Amino acid sequence: MLVETDGDTVLSSRGALPSRHLNSLQTVVRDQVHSKTRVRWPMVRKGFLASPDKPQGIRGQDEFVRVSWDDALALIHTQHKRIRDSYGPSSILPAPMAGAQTACCIRLQPCCNAI
Repeated sequence: MLVETDGDTVLSSRGALPSRHLNSLQTVVRDQVHSKTRVRWPMVRKGFLASPDKPQGIRGQDEFVRVSWDDALALIHTQHKRIRDSYGPSSILPAPMAGAQTACCIRLQPCCNAI
């Protein structure tokens, strides 16, 4: 992917290799990066942060609070280990993306479960 910026703002994006097939995911980087709805830092439900083992609050109604990247990564690691230890590796779907991009990752699941 080639992304052109002025240092602060994405000006354009396109595939790095020549192709006869258009891929709309390669041209929407500007919209994604500069979207008003983009999550710009780690956020955690307040009830989960207070008690990860027995989260309080209701999903969809609980307030989100900002956490540091170190705290976010520690929470992810702890929950990943808990889920893997409790339910096995097949309980984890490696999906580092959202929306239409997630479909690309589903084929990777059997490979990642072996890790």
